[in-house]
Amino acid sequence: MRISAQLIDTATGSHVFSERYDRKFADVFALQDEITLKILVALQIKLTEGERALALAKGTQNLDAYMKVMQARAYANHFTPEANTLARQAAEEALELDPNYPMAYLRLSATYLMELAYGSGEPSAGTLRKADELVQKALKLDENLPEGHAFMGRIYLARWQHDSAVKRGERAVALAPNSDFALAALAFTLRYYGKPEEAIGLYRKAMRLNPLPPIVNKSSYRIHLKRLGGSE
Repeated sequence: MRISAQLIDTATGSHVFSERYDRKFADVFALQDEITLKILVALQIKLTEGERALALAKGTQNLDAYMKVMQARAYANHFTPEANTLARQAAEEALELDPNYPMAYLRLSATYLMELAYGSGEPSAGTLRKADELVQKALKLDENLPEGHAFMGRIYLARWQHDSAVKRGERAVALAPNSDFALAALAFTLRYYGKPEEAIGLYRKAMRLNPLPPIVNKSSYRIHLKRLGGSE
């Protein structure tokens, strides 16, 4: 079976996206989900945040689980306790759909890290331990997840293990050198590690790579730059 998919800009007539898929005809519904997932990821790369969209789909063929992770991430970008609760629910539903989906574990872990960072719920040692356990599960499924190492960096930082935090942050950047998230996470750690000049450079690079991140992230980058003495 050959399936062709195209997205055309009607104003200019140019192709935004074009791909052909050759598959053996088997379960038509499973085939539909597989192709839909591939197209969704491809369009995310074309139209939004590039490498991170591809990372979100890594490790699953379950379209519904992928959409739940996308939903969890969208909720998380609101940075409120209420949105964090919804993000956690979406991530848990993703794991019910696919228990071997690494990014679902990371999105769930992120909700516990959010409790520590933004005060939603009642953060405790148990909150940090839960975040750690979930990241470890994700990295056990895929040890090369940049966000997994970035999250571990945050966890080590919360435990005042600065050397380990920097190493994890550097590992995340090595795996995804064009990820604004990985760069900003390492910059955040370096700020507390006593290396403000390096942190400033990384924040600036993160903003160049993604001039239009979620508004709270953009504000965070600028706040950190000001505190470090760097210009916007």
